[in-house]
Amino acid sequence: MAAFPLFALAAAIVILGYAWWSQPPRRARRALRGKAQAAIGEIKHGDWVKITGVVDALDPLLTSPIREESCIGFRLDVERVDGSAAVTFRREACGAFAIVDATGMVRVEGPFLLGLAAEGDLSTMRPRLLELLEAAGAPHLGLASYRGFAFREALLRPGDRVTVFGLTFLEPDPNEHAVRSSPLVLRMRGSARQPVVVAAAEEP
Repeated sequence: MAAFPLFALAAAIVILGYAWWSQPPRRARRALRGKAQAAIGEIKHGDWVKITGVVDALDPLLTSPIREESCIGFRLDVERVDGSAAVTFRREACGAFAIVDATGMVRVEGPFLLGLAAEGDLSTMRPRLLELLEAAGAPHLGLASYRGFAFREALLRPGDRVTVFGLTFLEPDPNEHAVRSSPLVLRMRGSARQPVVVAAAEEP
């Protein structure tokens, strides 16, 4: 009979350990580890690169669900306060943005792994925000249960300095209509299997 509690404890440790290991900031750090910084001006078509620079929005700004701040992208993590589970619900969105260093600019497109650190507290939630969460796929967060959860957001804002990693392409600029050929622009694009990593700035 004692074997079952031990098995349940071991399973809980494995689940919590995996949740800790798979948190976006840790996944981002692992993806960036060992990669050399590159200057944007030196990037060629088809390069996998890690670059650091200042970001600006290319798409209309979003509004974060908790702080209601204008941002390029956000990640909302909902966690149980009692520590019985890791993140129980996650919602994120991020628009295209430009990243600039002293040598040039790259247009960065998703999908993204937003590995930025989340901030927040245990303050009460307004019913409208709880309804928003439930509409986004978190039906277990009842209006009477919010006090058992922590709500934290990671934000990417214009002017932030970040490090990104992804695959780059030189492609015609669709906004230009030259007679013979369009100017080439440098883009970084992700996929479901290889999202563009966005993390706190790493300085050379």
